[in-house]
Amino acid sequence: MRSVEEHRRFYANFAVRSVDSIDERLIAVFSTIEREHFLGPGSWLARVGSSYTSTISNDPCIVYQDIVVGFAIDRGINNG
Repeated sequence: MRSVEEHRRFYANFAVRSVDSIDERLIAVFSTIEREHFLGPGSWLARVGSSYTSTISNDPCIVYQDIVVGFAIDRGINNG
């Protein structure tokens, strides 16, 4: 099983490269950001189309995907 740090590094690499950059400095910085700390305790609500579905667990590795996570959905605030 991969560590959350490995997932974080993958996500950082994905995010930086998705905007046509290969800047290793950006990847290194984004790799240190613990996204799960901005979301509150899991499980989380992942946006699917115009609604949300609950993640299967509170494993922080889940949020290191290209997904939108509902933060305060009643106010239209998301993270992602």
